[in-house]
Amino acid sequence: MKYSAVDSVRVFVSAVANELQQDEHVFAQFPVSRFTNLVIPRLEKLAFWAENFPRLLSVIANIAYIFWVPLYLLFLLLQTIGATFYISGKSALEEKEIFFANSLVSIISSKSTHYCGKFLYSTKALEKAGPAGESLGCIRDYASLSDIRSAFLNSVRSLFIIWKDNRKRGVIFQVYPAFQWFLTWNVLQKSKVGLKTIWISSDRDRWAVLFDQLPINAERIIVQHGLLNDPAGQAGFRNPESLPTLLNNIYKIILLDKNSESWYRDRVLAKESHTQFVCSKGLLPQQGSLPNAMPSSLIVGQRECLKKECRLANYLVAAVPKVRIYLKPHPSVSTRQYEKFLDKRIRLIKDPFFFPIVSLCICNDYSTLAYLYAKNGTKVIYINEIEEETPDYLQQLLLDTLAAQAATSSAIVVPNSSTNYSSL
Repeated sequence: MKYSAVDSVRVFVSAVANELQQDEHVFAQFPVSRFTNLVIPRLEKLAFWAENFPRLLSVIANIAYIFWVPLYLLFLLLQTIGATFYISGKSALEEKEIFFANSLVSIISSKSTHYCGKFLYSTKALEKAGPAGESLGCIRDYASLSDIRSAFLNSVRSLFIIWKDNRKRGVIFQVYPAFQWFLTWNVLQKSKVGLKTIWISSDRDRWAVLFDQLPINAERIIVQHGLLNDPAGQAGFRNPESLPTLLNNIYKIILLDKNSESWYRDRVLAKESHTQFVCSKGLLPQQGSLPNAMPSSLIVGQRECLKKECRLANYLVAAVPKVRIYLKPHPSVSTRQYEKFLDKRIRLIKDPFFFPIVSLCICNDYSTLAYLYAKNGTKVIYINEIEEETPDYLQQLLLDTLAAQAATSSAIVVPNSSTNYSSL
C-alpha cells in the first residue's frame, strides 16, 4: 500500500473528533452533566466523583476551563524539557513486528492472542509495569531532538486549531495527550522501512486513528479492547453512532466474540476497508490452585464499585472461611485504594498479569474479564442481574454456588446466610 505525505496535525484533529463523540456519550450518563456543559474527557475514570460529587466536579471543570490554555502550555513545556533531557540516542526501531502498549489493559488483551513478540510502551512507567523480558523500551527511547521539537510545535498548533474550529465547550480538554501522540507518530514513521506488523489494542480512540493513518506500509492488527454489545437491560450503554473518523487501513481485527464483527463494520470501519476478522479463543493464562486444592472465588473489580466489592469480599471471607477469596482490581484502579477496606485474609491481586484458577467468578456488572473466565469454563455470577431479589436470596445464591463447587472437600461448611453483606 502506498501512502502520500500525511499532515499529522490534521490526523490528530480528526482523532479528537472520535474521542469527543465517545466522551459526550459517557458524559450524558452522569449527574455532573446537569451542572455543566463542559464535556470532561474519560469521565468513566472519575466515575466516583461524577456520581457522588457532581457539583464539585463541575466547579473544578469550569475553573480548569478558564485557565486551561496557559496551564496546558506550561504542562507541554515541562513535557518537552523532560523529553529533551531523556534522549537516549537509540536509532529507529529495527523489529519487524511490535505490539504498541498504551495501557495495562492493552498488555492484558495481548495475552488472549497468539502474539509472542515484544512490546513497545507509550511511557517508561508503563514499561516498568509490563512483563519482564518482553520490552523494546518506550517511545522516548527512540525520540530525537527534532522529534521532540516537532511534537511540541504540533501540540501547540493542534490546541489553537481545535479551539478555533470547534465551538463545543470543553473540546480543548481533548489536547491533554497531544505531545505523547505526536512523539509516537514521529518515532514510528521513522521505522517505516523495517517494520512489517503493528499490533494495538485501541479500536475507537485517538490511538486507533494514529495507527490507521500512520504513513508506513506495515500491517495493522487490532486486538479487541473489550466487549462491545450493550449489557442486558441497558440499551444505549454503548454509543450507537458511527465514529466521525472511520478506520480504513486495518488489516485484521482479533475479536473476543463473533457478535462484535457487525459492530466494527457498522461503526468503526470505513465501507471500503478490507479488514479480516479472526475470533480469538480468548483463553486466559490462568495460574494458581490445582483442581483438588482449596476451592476459591474471584471478585472482579470495576471502577465504580470499590466499596461494594470490599463489602462482598469481607462478607464471603467471614461466611465461608475455607474458601479462598481473591479480589482483582480493574487495571486502572490502584490496589492501595482497596487495602484500607479489605479483611487481611482476602487475597488482593496486585500483579495485573495474574489470573488465578477459581471455582467461581463474581462481578457486579458487565465485564470483559468475567466473560473470559466464563469462556474458560468458570461459573460467573453477575450481581446486578439478581440484585432486585432480596439480600437473603443473593447471599444464599453466592453461598450455595461456592458450596456446590466445594462439594468434593469435606472440610467446607457453608453457614446460614442470615447476615446481609451490604451492611458489613
